[in-house]
Amino acid sequence: MTDFREELNRTKVVATSELSTTPSAHNIPTPSQVDEAAFNAAVEFGRDLITTQDLDPVYSAIHGAGLDYETRARLLLTYSCLYHLGASVTIGQHEEADYWDALMVAAVNDCLKWPRGSERRHWRGQQAIQTVQYLRDKYKHPEDVVNHWANGGDNSFTAVTKRVQEIPIFGPWIGFKACDMLERVMGNTVDFSTCTFGVYKEPRAAAALILTGDAEANIADSDLEGVMKKMMRPEYLGSLKAPPDFSRVVNVQEIETCLCKFKSHVNGHYPPGKDTLEVLHGLKESRWQNPITRRMVQVLEALPYARSTPPVAGKRKPPSSDFSDGAIYKKQGAHQ
Repeated sequence: MTDFREELNRTKVVATSELSTTPSAHNIPTPSQVDEAAFNAAVEFGRDLITTQDLDPVYSAIHGAGLDYETRARLLLTYSCLYHLGASVTIGQHEEADYWDALMVAAVNDCLKWPRGSERRHWRGQQAIQTVQYLRDKYKHPEDVVNHWANGGDNSFTAVTKRVQEIPIFGPWIGFKACDMLERVMGNTVDFSTCTFGVYKEPRAAAALILTGDAEANIADSDLEGVMKKMMRPEYLGSLKAPPDFSRVVNVQEIETCLCKFKSHVNGHYPPGKDTLEVLHGLKESRWQNPITRRMVQVLEALPYARSTPPVAGKRKPPSSDFSDGAIYKKQGAHQ
């Protein structure tokens, strides 16, 4: 299994170079200097994520399962709450009133039978109950929630996220994720040109790591956007097709995911293939077994990392040989 941190430790003398001053399509400024060793490592890590579909194997599983639009809509709504694919598939097979009943059972979560992914660990207790009650009172059909997100007005990222955040306990991050899944999993059009990534902690920290060697360094929004823009150039990641359907080249949302996972990888939390193996393991649990999850397992088992050695849990100590006087490993944040 490739460890891209090795590339960060090959050179102690870090070269810098001027970035292109060609204006971007969205008039995004570029930083004047970039740490080439760190940038190249991030690019190769991102290339691996994209080509192996470890970028977001949940998307690949849903796409490959061949589900109809209504089932995918219920799955997206449930996943936005729980962030657990097996549980979301199980609940998403219900319709109308039965769906709301099932989602409420998961919200109450008596005896802790319904897991949450770490990203939605706060969706619990009274907050989760409030979410389900709000949705049930406003929508007869769960699919109508997703239709409102996708077709309730302007399809700009700003407008769509605003509609997503009408729901209690749905904040900026899950708004971004819902937009991404609408475009990648549901096939809806979302214009990401209005997305401002400076509000998200992890891609900013990754860009700071690439630019300064310190994930906690203060950088401007223009620096973050410049790193993302450079990564999207054809000679880096911009010529790659985006999973799960590979119908277009990568866009800013794929670069955001690459940056987040790269920062986590450097910090010892993300061995390549981690998401593929964890999602696959979760789907194989006996309690989630049904025809849909079995199809998803078949999809994921065909991916390159599905036959890899499972990643070791917990933080790994960075190699003693550092780069740029150890700055690359200074003040790394906790688990993302």
